[in-house]
Amino acid sequence: MAITVENIYAVKRYLKIPKRIQRLEQLLARVSPDYYQSHSFTGVGIPYDLTDTMQGCICPENGALEIITKENVYKKLIKKLSKRYLFFVEEFTLPEIEHLKQNIYSDLDLLVRACKQIDEINEYYEFMEESVIYSEEDKENIEEVHNINDQLEEMFGGI
Repeated sequence: MAITVENIYAVKRYLKIPKRIQRLEQLLARVSPDYYQSHSFTGVGIPYDLTDTMQGCICPENGALEIITKENVYKKLIKKLSKRYLFFVEEFTLPEIEHLKQNIYSDLDLLVRACKQIDEINEYYEFMEESVIYSEEDKENIEEVHNINDQLEEMFGGI
């Protein structure tokens, strides 16, 4: 297997997953407090003159919905990344993972194994995605999104 720059970046991304999960958990813990700090449920405010409108309040149901939705997004992302990382590390021992983290280029055989493991994980997720049964409307929507992505890549040069 030939190792490319993309493979090396993929291995580095997988090795950084625990830090990314830790950061997402911190963000998850801050969702509710940050929301309450930045939104008003009481609707108070002093107008500068009679033409200004008062600050409106947020409906508690909408606020709760926004908080729960954002928390669920973070939880799903954490779960997805945790699962990917567990699939990745099941092939390696702890010293091998630490060795990859410290110097990714020092052991070529270990790097090749890591690249193969990532390829297997990607194939697994592609297979799982293909095995989902979509309705005709869903297939049309997916095809439309792919077409739009292709058009955007043509317009912006594959950025």
